[in-house]
Amino acid sequence: MSSPTEPQSASSSTVKGSLPELVLVCDAAGRIRWASSSVEALLGRTPAAVVDTELAALLHPLDRVGLGEQPGRVLASRGPSDSQVLRFLRADHTWLPLQVTATDLQQIAGGREPLGAVVVTGFDFAGPPHPADLAAEHGVILERIARGAPVLGTLEGIALGLSRRLGHLGVIVGLTDGDGAFRVRSTCVPTELLEVLDDTEVIRPRLPAEVEASERLGPPTVRCSAASCAVVASASAGVLRGCWAVDIVGGSGPAARLVVLHPDDRAPSAAEAALVERAADLVAVAVERIAAQARLERHQQRDELTGLANRHLVVSCIGEAFAARPTAGVGVLSCDLDGFKLINDSLGPEAGDRLLREVAHRFARAVRPEDVVARVGADDFVVLCPDVADDAELVRVADRLADELRVPIELGVGPVVVTASVGVVRAAKPTEPTLLLRDADLALQEARRRGRGHHAIYAPALQARAVARFDVELALRDALRRQEMRLVYQPLVSLADGTVQGFEALLRWERPGVGAAAPSDFVPVATETGLILPIGRWAIERAVAEATAWGGVPISVNLSASQLADPDLVGFVADVLARHGLPPRLLCLEVTESDLAVEPVPSAEVLRRLAATGVRLAIDDFGTGFATLDYLRHYSMAHAIKIDGSFVAGLLDPVGPDLAIVSAALLLARNLGFETVAEGVETDEQREALRRLGCDRGQGHLFSAPLSSAEVSGWLGTRSRPTTAPA
Repeated sequence: MSSPTEPQSASSSTVKGSLPELVLVCDAAGRIRWASSSVEALLGRTPAAVVDTELAALLHPLDRVGLGEQPGRVLASRGPSDSQVLRFLRADHTWLPLQVTATDLQQIAGGREPLGAVVVTGFDFAGPPHPADLAAEHGVILERIARGAPVLGTLEGIALGLSRRLGHLGVIVGLTDGDGAFRVRSTCVPTELLEVLDDTEVIRPRLPAEVEASERLGPPTVRCSAASCAVVASASAGVLRGCWAVDIVGGSGPAARLVVLHPDDRAPSAAEAALVERAADLVAVAVERIAAQARLERHQQRDELTGLANRHLVVSCIGEAFAARPTAGVGVLSCDLDGFKLINDSLGPEAGDRLLREVAHRFARAVRPEDVVARVGADDFVVLCPDVADDAELVRVADRLADELRVPIELGVGPVVVTASVGVVRAAKPTEPTLLLRDADLALQEARRRGRGHHAIYAPALQARAVARFDVELALRDALRRQEMRLVYQPLVSLADGTVQGFEALLRWERPGVGAAAPSDFVPVATETGLILPIGRWAIERAVAEATAWGGVPISVNLSASQLADPDLVGFVADVLARHGLPPRLLCLEVTESDLAVEPVPSAEVLRRLAATGVRLAIDDFGTGFATLDYLRHYSMAHAIKIDGSFVAGLLDPVGPDLAIVSAALLLARNLGFETVAEGVETDEQREALRRLGCDRGQGHLFSAPLSSAEVSGWLGTRSRPTTAPA
């Protein structure tokens, strides 16, 4: 038997014919209570030496990230089929990777109650890594690169090889490719930590334009930044303290960064630095392979459909314009056809292609001979105007483009008229072409906000707004996990007798360091990014649970257009109601009129299926969108109409139109069998006017400001409990 300080490899010391398995039984606190005899063959330790120690003490610091104080419990919660590779500490202070699964002992025993123990099984699937000739290993990788193997897979292989040679340290390769997209490949780094570092500058390389020429000429060198080490220590809760990094930049092509994470805050030894630099050389070859491929692709610099320049060519032309006249201004117009998707979807792709070719022809004849027109997306065009004196000159170009589109375009199925939104930017001195295009796109977004056929000139405030929006998006992605979202509840009150008829759940976000964020500040961002789907599901689940806890109170929850497009929405709602035991008639789902108009036919079918479950439906913000008699007939399965608060605010104005609009809407709703709710009721006079007009219910600060869940319980105790379903 080998001594604890001289372990033999698993392949030579395990009994012939048996699996090289390590079996440990841990208690609820993560302390090892029993160890199999194979612990001596695998780790060079006797079972007695292992028993009564912490499981975490045997695991590599990197592998402990995300496992918490009870790694056995966390592993068991992932299920017996979800295995992962963990590194165990041998007696000789080397690391042995094992394929690990964990199972709660109650599952093995078939019991119903937890027994407070977890069985951890580690399988030595390959034995310890054997030293290989470094030159041969590099030769294999270089051959992969020469064959054109997927670059990201090659980078992962480089990271894995370096990790093994450094003693299974965490290695990350971050790559910014030719299109500016960031890719990452890593080994021995927990996903949770990688996601945190992805939002920092630790693993993101500098773009080629940001690197000094002197840095590009020299060989890659290992850097050990105190700032990066501090970020890594914070992100890993102190498990990791060291960060070694090498930047790789290939000419004007992609950039990459090779990062090694270390448990100790120290610089690499000479031998370690040499290994890292050898690996960086391989990454540099792979990066150059990407750059060469990008150069080949740029030979095709024309848009196949229209014959215009493509994005690669216009970027090159912007750079050439600056190089030719560094002191002359260069202007860029970013153009987007309004409503192109509707034309393409309704008339077909052939008509869409014909439209694009005609627009390209008209744009080309509207500009100067020295200008360049490019098609850079489906219906996205760019116009490059070198040597322009001021913004006014570019606005005149935008006006000429608009004039060209005023004449109807014949598509074979009848003439159509299109407009374009245009973003305008001018740089007075040489600027990175991609940054100039970015600023033009920001101006284009502003033009779209102003409506069809408008133009907007770039201003620095647009960049600040885009940064703020991106900041909201990043914070919003973690808002649910961090329990920052909450619901408040505003009562729905009978205008006839003042009794409570239910509550509407309103979404709020308590953003750390910012405070309460207005829904208008984050709901549009959540909708654009798709985050509204998990947030919307959370809101339904939470509101139903609260309504049940209050003793079965009618509750209303808002639905977005994105949620209506969710194929699992109906099943999810039915499941939530069944799990919480709330009768379907006590849940009302509110959909805004404008959201229903986005996809009217599919939306109507989803609402029909929801109504079939017994859930009640309401059309919110009535009168602010596209309401017609046919529209209301289309959504006849709804139960209620909510009059928008903007009309209620002007209800008492004797010369304004709001009284007539509200009167007509209430009469129409009554004749069609809809219940009615007025939003934004602030005064007794508004309440009395609505009551006389026949409105069923009211909602607003006259009755109550939005209440927290705890406040609702107390509020209900002083009033008659609701006895009917909400509108």
